[in-house]
Amino acid sequence: MSLPASILFTEGSLLSDALPLNQEKSSKERVVRQISQERRIVPNSADTTILNILEHARKRGARLAEIAPNSANTRNIGQREIILMILGTVIFGILKYDADQLIMHNSILFSGSIGNLPYFPSYGDLLLRGLAFAVALFLGVKFGPWVGCACVLIGSLSGDILTGYLLQAQWYQDVANASIVFISGLAPLSTYGRYNTKKSVCIATLMSFLGIFVGNYFLASADYMVNHFIASGFTSEFIARMITNVIGSLIPLIILLIIDERFITRGEQKAHRISGTRANGTATGIGPS
Repeated sequence: MSLPASILFTEGSLLSDALPLNQEKSSKERVVRQISQERRIVPNSADTTILNILEHARKRGARLAEIAPNSANTRNIGQREIILMILGTVIFGILKYDADQLIMHNSILFSGSIGNLPYFPSYGDLLLRGLAFAVALFLGVKFGPWVGCACVLIGSLSGDILTGYLLQAQWYQDVANASIVFISGLAPLSTYGRYNTKKSVCIATLMSFLGIFVGNYFLASADYMVNHFIASGFTSEFIARMITNVIGSLIPLIILLIIDERFITRGEQKAHRISGTRANGTATGIGPS
């Protein structure tokens, strides 16, 4: 029995009949896709605020990633740290040498307290020792505890050896001095060695004050036990050393941080201007060949 001619079909005729349907479907999909791509979502104020916060966080993270490895590595010591450590050691050693010489020759700078006031340090302690520790604290808060400790220990021993004061010095004095700089040298863990904000400067100052307190308390306590001081002698030494380091070291430290940050900022601005000039020259085709 044969089928009517009206419903006769072959495999080829079936595919040819379905082809227009597929083309119509794909064309509709393209139209829908084109319409969806042409739609634009207009962000409201809340969305704009969130996007700005995310962009600021992204830039801040990139900035920290750029600063952290280069500015203050508290575990590895590079060429820059070695150069500054040598320079700081020389300055510390010279100031320590001068102080030892003045003490051995009974200089008036070390003969009495300022204004003969109780619990006050001498002029020599405030000027020479205070400034020496300002240099060591600066290296510590910039490059970490090991750079600061090397500056203090090597500089102090060098000054004592050159003046012959080494036999009169007590071992715990070097331990106390190193502890002052070591504690202050923990500041770069939070500041990355950059002090362009009030918060970072406050962190460096507080960590340095903590190191000064711990080191001087240890030194006064050791002197109290070794030399059999009375309680008033312990209090007098501790307060005098605190005044020496707070006035003679912390204030110059803050000034050094501000000056150093000014130089760093100027260097960064100069580098940005040079890179911008090169980029513009490359874009216009007039860059260096």
